[in-house]
Amino acid sequence: MNIFKNISILILPVLVFVLNYGCSEDNDSTKPPGDFNISVESITYKSALINWTVPENNSQFELIYSIYINDVLLNDNITINEYQLIDLNAAETYLIKLIARNDIGENQTNSSFTTLEIPTLYLVEYLYPSGEKDTLIYNEQKQILHRELTNFPDDFRSDFSYNAEGLLISDSSVSQQIVYSNANYLYQNGSLATINVREGAEIFTIRDYTFDIPTNNYIVEGNEYVFGEIFELPTYENYPIFDSENRLISLRSIDINSGAEHYYSFAYENGNMTKITDQTGDIWEFIFDDKKTFHTYKNGCSNSFNSYEFLGLIALDFELIRRIRLIPYLYGFTNQNNPIEYKLNGESYRTFSYEYNDIGYPVKIFGDNTEIFLTYSEL
Repeated sequence: MNIFKNISILILPVLVFVLNYGCSEDNDSTKPPGDFNISVESITYKSALINWTVPENNSQFELIYSIYINDVLLNDNITINEYQLIDLNAAETYLIKLIARNDIGENQTNSSFTTLEIPTLYLVEYLYPSGEKDTLIYNEQKQILHRELTNFPDDFRSDFSYNAEGLLISDSSVSQQIVYSNANYLYQNGSLATINVREGAEIFTIRDYTFDIPTNNYIVEGNEYVFGEIFELPTYENYPIFDSENRLISLRSIDINSGAEHYYSFAYENGNMTKITDQTGDIWEFIFDDKKTFHTYKNGCSNSFNSYEFLGLIALDFELIRRIRLIPYLYGFTNQNNPIEYKLNGESYRTFSYEYNDIGYPVKIFGDNTEIFLTYSEL
């Protein structure tokens, strides 16, 4: 009897240990996934990487994950701990629901994130097929500060300066130390008061603009200097009219001596200048794409060597650009999109096409049997 009693005493603790151990194993292997955490990394304007930790109380069963974005199931058979989201909308908040499941049950964790806004890019280089470069440098306020053409037959440089309010006060164009054009701007209470524009080298003109601030009317007078001789230029009184968005829609210029009048009109649509009727009565029409403009800077009144483009209207008729570039209420305007066709009096005059980057900026311009490569920066 004592022998059996001793044996019972020995067996009992072992039984208790075995039973407890067995129950512990049964508890771990019969639980659904425990808590886990979600993190969102590498967020851009169109993508994000979702990561998550392994759930607590992980059992011997395989874990399968299902991911929902804004309650829409994207994938219900994920076996790793990350998921790449693509083709998202910019500046939008997304709700994540992640479900972990095993053969016993499931558990859910929620999170959210917001994509970045589409970045604003600024053009920093034109590159032409023969190797010529047009490089642009901006200031901290993202205004054009320098523009330099290199590898051209004559290298050119434009410089721009601004006052504390960010208003343009001077721009100039120089080639081989020779000043080809410069303009100086004076303001009164934030409105243009005078502009002085000089253009040319050995033969040059100087024009003075004087503004009547309450009406925005202005007078242009000046002289032409030809190898020491001075010739007076016609003096014009100018009467601009603006639309509700303060865009110039017409300009009447009157020669105060002869009484001859010149008239321009301008039409706009979707942030673009779509029509110019010039002083000869010619009608220029411009058709645009719906992408972001490559022309991320504003021209001044001088900048004459860049006569191949104005307001983002590239390769426009030289004589037209030469005239409208001297209209002071235009140099601060920039089209919102890119021109794809010019028409002159209803007939197609020039066409362009583009290759775009993934956020809609042109990176290549095709036109007139040439290609121009464009480079941008977020500054």
